Amino acid sequence: MLQYFRRMGRETELGFLPQRENIYNQKLPRSRDQDKDSNIYLKEIKLNLSQAVVNNDISHGGVKWVVNLHKYIILYGLKMSKEDHVYLIKLLFGLLTTKHVDSVSLDKFAKVLYALMKKKYLITRADLILPWEPLFDLYKYWEDSTLVLRGLVKPASGFKAQLKSIIKVSRGYFTIESTQEMMDKWRHLMCPHDRSICSAVKYFSLFLPTSRGIPPDKSWKIWLPELNMFWSTWGNSPNWEVDILKLYARLAVHQIGELDWEPYMGDLYTRFMVSFNLPVTYGGSGIRLKHGISGQPCVGSISQWIVSTLGPGSSGQRYLSRLLVALQSYFHPANINNSSELLHVFISLLTTQFINRVHTERFNTKWVCKVAPEKRLTDEDIKEFVLSVKPIAFHVLYNSYEDEARNVFANLSLLHPELIIPDLLDNLIF
Repeated sequence: MLQYFRRMGRETELGFLPQRENIYNQKLPRSRDQDKDSNIYLKEIKLNLSQAVVNNDISHGGVKWVVNLHKYIILYGLKMSKEDHVYLIKLLFGLLTTKHVDSVSLDKFAKVLYALMKKKYLITRADLILPWEPLFDLYKYWEDSTLVLRGLVKPASGFKAQLKSIIKVSRGYFTIESTQEMMDKWRHLMCPHDRSICSAVKYFSLFLPTSRGIPPDKSWKIWLPELNMFWSTWGNSPNWEVDILKLYARLAVHQIGELDWEPYMGDLYTRFMVSFNLPVTYGGSGIRLKHGISGQPCVGSISQWIVSTLGPGSSGQRYLSRLLVALQSYFHPANINNSSELLHVFISLLTTQFINRVHTERFNTKWVCKVAPEKRLTDEDIKEFVLSVKPIAFHVLYNSYEDEARNVFANLSLLHPELIIPDLLDNLIF
């Protein structure tokens, strides 16, 4: 209630309700004078940026005032009304997707647009809808066009990574019909005997929206059975399965408790086991070519998917317990091998992802948790998870991977200290 009255007081002082101010400015001397300065600066930025767009002066005037907008955000935060916030996002999005603009200018537009959009809880789908086609055209030009592949056009340093970040924060604002449009546009590329399938799956992984704002019938129900059919049919660890795994992990995180993963669990856990490249050999049978998820470190996506599928009504914990029992002996100090580093990173990320989910469902106050109350992790779920990881944790304690061991015990002690700390003290003292 006190916070509500403070926000109403700020609305009276500024003339608008700020989205997200830089709270540390209140500690500076003459902090009240900053309101007048910030209002004048923001008004000047909006005026000159609009004039630059009207006059088609993008490379000079547009860049200059976009840089000034970035300075404003650094100084004052998102100290603007929701209407101005949405207006500036649309303006920067239009500048970014303008054709025939050099990559240095585009990089500046992308950085400022990301600063405006990264706080997703400030702008809902009801406030903003963005088209996906211009963003895809821009990405395809700088990633897969003939000019770029032949080295005739060079993007600015870091621009392609920044562009991917923009796509990630923008896909939650794509239209309801966007998923079907993407499937229609890229389905013809899905030929497993041609390299085109790698591009198609890469586009799917990067662009397909998985947020709850779009109904399931218009979102993941369109593509999940089809992509799973491809992955199940070609079980020889193709290169494109890495992107499918990333897409599955993101879908699981965004749809916790909404999507039934039971039909997919057995196959996915088998693939996870294979991805660790464990030294199971007999004669010369241990010689293998690493490809697909076995050839790339995918433990981040694997741990995300596993943790997101745990909870009431799910058999995920049963599958996870079996996986950890099968892996347990490989964590013993006497069995250190080439896969040990990957295994230790996996168990560390697994506990970190579990902590993040518990925090989001129980202690997060920035935004409302979208996981249904009956699908959230219970105390019994937390206890079962800790008990399943505990034997491996005490193997990790005696290995040389100190950072991972520290992280695992810190996370498990936060989740269930009664099960971890007494045994840990006994091992350390005696």
